[in-house]
This record gives sequence, C-alpha cells and structure tokens, in this order.
Amino acid sequence: MFIAEIVLYQGQDVHLENPSFRTPSEGRLESCFMDPEEIRARVARRIRDLAARRKLTLNDLAEHAGVSRSHLHAVLAGERAATTDVLTKIATALRVDPHEILRPPRKSRGTT
Repeated sequence: MFIAEIVLYQGQDVHLENPSFRTPSEGRLESCFMDPEEIRARVARRIRDLAARRKLTLNDLAEHAGVSRSHLHAVLAGERAATTDVLTKIATALRVDPHEILRPPRKSRGTT
C-alpha cells in the first residue's frame, strides 16, 4: 500500500506515490509531513512573537480575538490544537493573514 504525499514543486501540487521521486534540477523532493507537536510549537512561538511586536499581552490578545484566556493559554502551552476558526480570530486580532501564524520562521539576514 502506498501513501501519497503532496508537495509543492514550482507552484504545482505533485502527488507522489514514490517518495524517492527526483526532479532533474533539484534532487529529491522533501516530504511535507510534520509532527503535530512541532506544528503546535511553531504556532505558539509565532503567536507570542506577533503579539509582542504589537505590544499585546496574551490576555489582551484573547480579548481582541474573542477567545477565552484559558483556551489561548492551552494553545500556547501545546495542550490544545487550535482550529482554523480560532487561528483566524487570532490572526485578525494580530492584523496578519492566518498563514503568517503557520509559516516557518524566516532566516535572519546576515546568516548563512
């Protein structure tokens, strides 16, 4: 039994049944699967960073987003996975697109 993986290659979804698929110019395509705990940790870091940049306490963020403080704190502690509805509310309160909460951290300038 094969499990199909979906990866983004040159802006197109590529469905793979063979994870050793190679492109001529880029070598092996990497899997897009991540550990759920890693995703929850990334989301928590991004929310904290974005709130700090906007000088919002987490309690203020919960109020502006319309989510309970206990729910927000559980999401930030990795005890709860946030739904897309909650992530959208948080993103709106932070004045960013929801994908900004999920994206990988950008590399710092001046690093190699």
